[in-house]
Amino acid sequence: MNRSQLPAGFRVPTHHHDHDEMFVVLEGGCDFGQAKADDTVVLPAHNRYGFTCGADGIAFLTIRFGEATTEL
Repeated sequence: MNRSQLPAGFRVPTHHHDHDEMFVVLEGGCDFGQAKADDTVVLPAHNRYGFTCGADGIAFLTIRFGEATTEL
């Protein structure tokens, strides 16, 4: 599990992982499915995604179900 905090407008480039992942928004939001505080998004392995942080930035937990790998 990893906790991250990103500033307003920060862009996470499109990428994917070799493991399933759960993305839990703690504060703020992003344009990834219009995720906002208290939302949870489940991402299957090899699902390509990226997002841009909203006006308040974002704080989130990433829970990984497998060894952490990333491919851009």
